Amino acid sequence: MKVFAGLAGKESKLIHRMIIIGLLGVMIGIGGNGWTLERDADPGLKAAWSAWRNGEIAEAERLAGAQPRTDEGRHLLLLCAFVQGKYEAALSYDQEISPSYPRSDELNEPVAMAYFHLGRYAEAGRFAQEHKITGSPENIDDALLDFILVTADHPLKVSLDRVTIIPFAREISANYFPPFPAEINDQKITVHLDTGGSFLYMGPKQAKKLGIEALRCSPVFFNTGKGYRSNYEMCSGIARTFHLGDALLENVPVTIIPTLDLPINYAIFGASVFEQFLTTMDYPAKRLILSPRNNPELRRKHLEMLPQDTVEFPFYLWGVHLMFAKGGVGRDQNLNFVVDTGLVDFRWDKKLRLRQAAFIAPKEKYIKWSGAPVSNREKQHFEGSLSLGPLEQDDCIITLERPGLTLMGDLGGVRIDGFISHGFIKNYSWTLDFNERKYFFH
Repeated sequence: MKVFAGLAGKESKLIHRMIIIGLLGVMIGIGGNGWTLERDADPGLKAAWSAWRNGEIAEAERLAGAQPRTDEGRHLLLLCAFVQGKYEAALSYDQEISPSYPRSDELNEPVAMAYFHLGRYAEAGRFAQEHKITGSPENIDDALLDFILVTADHPLKVSLDRVTIIPFAREISANYFPPFPAEINDQKITVHLDTGGSFLYMGPKQAKKLGIEALRCSPVFFNTGKGYRSNYEMCSGIARTFHLGDALLENVPVTIIPTLDLPINYAIFGASVFEQFLTTMDYPAKRLILSPRNNPELRRKHLEMLPQDTVEFPFYLWGVHLMFAKGGVGRDQNLNFVVDTGLVDFRWDKKLRLRQAAFIAPKEKYIKWSGAPVSNREKQHFEGSLSLGPLEQDDCIITLERPGLTLMGDLGGVRIDGFISHGFIKNYSWTLDFNERKYFFH
C-alpha cells in the first residue's frame, strides 16, 4: 500500500520520518515497572491498585486514602497526586515513605518530575543524579537523565502578558501535521506540533544551523523488526530563545535526533510548550491561542474567543509530557489513551479516499474491542467508532501497531490501550488547561 500517495515530495519525507520518530517521543517514559499485581498488594489496597491500573485515578486516590497510611498506600497516593498535577502533595508523600520501603526505586521518576514540573530544575537534577533516574524503557536509559540535567543547568523561563494568536503556516502539512511560524535563536523557522513530544525536537544539521550545541548525548536502541536493532545518539541541548507569537520561552530544552535531519527548515514542538500556558488548538480556524496560565482576566478573554458549546473532561500527565485520558473503541468504552497528535499515517478507506489515521492500537486488542471477525485478522487498518471522554466519532481510520515497533505498555502502572491522534482531534477547538487538568473541546 502506498501510504503517502498524493503528498508533495518533501512533505512525504517529513511524514515518513514522523511515523517512526514522532512516536518515539511517546516511548520516553513508557514501561511496565510501576504496578504491583493485586495478588501481591496490601489486602486493603488491592481495589485501589486495580483502579489505578484501569486508569480510574480519582477512584484509586479515594480508595487508597480511605486505608490506614502505610508506605505502599503513600506510594499509590503519590502516583495519583503526580498524574493530577498535585506536585507538592506528591513530594510530601515521598517524604513520609520510609527509606527501607522496598519499592522506593519505582518512585524516582515521578519524584524527579514533580520537582521539574514545579520549576525546581536544580532540585530535579540533583535528585535524578543521586537516584540514577532513567527512562522506563531500557533502550533509552540515559536520555531522560540527560534531559533533566541539561535543563537543571539552564532553567526554563517563560514570558507572556497577553492573549496571543498564531495562525497556521501556509503549508500542505497544515491538514495533518500543524505548522506554525516561529523563531528559534532569532532565526525564522516553521515548527510543527506533536503532543507526543516534550519541548523542541530537530535533527543535528538543523541544530547546528540554529546555533544549538549538543550538551549531553546517549545511545538509543530500538527494534525495527525482523531482529534488527537500530541505534544512534539522542542528544540534549538548549535553545536560547523560542518565540511563538508574543510568547517568549528562554533556555528551551531541545532533543536532537539524527533521523529528523531533512533538507527543509523545520523543528517539532510538543506538550511541554503547551503546559506553560492556557492553550487552545483551534483547528477549524487554523490558529493556536496562548495566554498566561494564572491570569483570570486574560483567561476570560481567551475563552470568549471560542464557541461556548463546550465538553470538558479530565486528563492526566505522566513523566515530562505524556498526556492520557479515558476513551473507547467499539464495544469497549473503558480504555486509556495517550493523546499524541504526531501519528501521521494515511490509509485508503472504503470509498477510496486517502485519510489520516485517528488511532493506533495492537491488532489483537482491537479485534477484541471491536468484535471484528476472525477473517479480518490480516488487515492492517479498520474503519470504526472511536471516543475520547464523552466525544464520539464514527468512521475513524484505526491503524494497527506495526511489527517490531512496540508502543503499548503502561505509564507508571496505568494500562495504556492505544494512541489517539490528530485525525480525531482536528474536528474541534481543543483547549488544554494544565491548572485544572481538564480538556475543553469546543
